[in-house]
Amino acid sequence: MSYMKKHLTSPDKIIDAFGNFFQHQILNTLFIIGFNENEVINALKQIKPKCTVGSDGVSAFLIKDYACAFASPLTTIINLSIKTSIFPDV
Repeated sequence: MSYMKKHLTSPDKIIDAFGNFFQHQILNTLFIIGFNENEVINALKQIKPKCTVGSDGVSAFLIKDYACAFASPLTTIINLSIKTSIFPDV
């Protein structure tokens, strides 16, 4: 594989080249400023209600019913994650 006029044979170097390429592509073409609370509320209200709970122990009914209460902290977490490229473990 060649990247930036260098022939790469090591799997680690190839992986690094892919990461570097796609990181620059995303940074150059994707400009997500963030989301607002209304967008988060709308997304939460679209969750399909289930009787079961997720890995976090919270039911979809609860999230959907209290979307307005969850919107502000979730919007903050989402926007900080986008800004810092650090995402919470699931």
